[in-house]
Amino acid sequence: MESRVAEVSADQRGRLAMSVKRLDQSKDRVREIRRLMLETEEVGISVFQDLNQQCQTLLHVHTKVVKIDGCVIGDGKVGRVTRTLQNAYKKRQRILVCQYLLTKNLEVQNERI
Repeated sequence: MESRVAEVSADQRGRLAMSVKRLDQSKDRVREIRRLMLETEEVGISVFQDLNQQCQTLLHVHTKVVKIDGCVIGDGKVGRVTRTLQNAYKKRQRILVCQYLLTKNLEVQNERI
């Protein structure tokens, strides 16, 4: 009977040793996961700060440009040169439309002949 008790006792000690080993491994895994979590949190905070800074920059981009290289270029309104270029572009578009219409008109007349 004593040998059975010794066998059971040895078996229990073996299971206890395995349980302690598993517990230690679990503790190590928990420590590693915690370390990774803290590292990930730091990276997340850094990314959030960068995104917040970019968002603030983008929110201020919509303001009118009145300085280039520190020199004031106007009040942010369309200037004379820009207006002249816009008008020239509009005139060019009108000329192109007229050319297209004339070409189509000539094609139609040639077909009738």
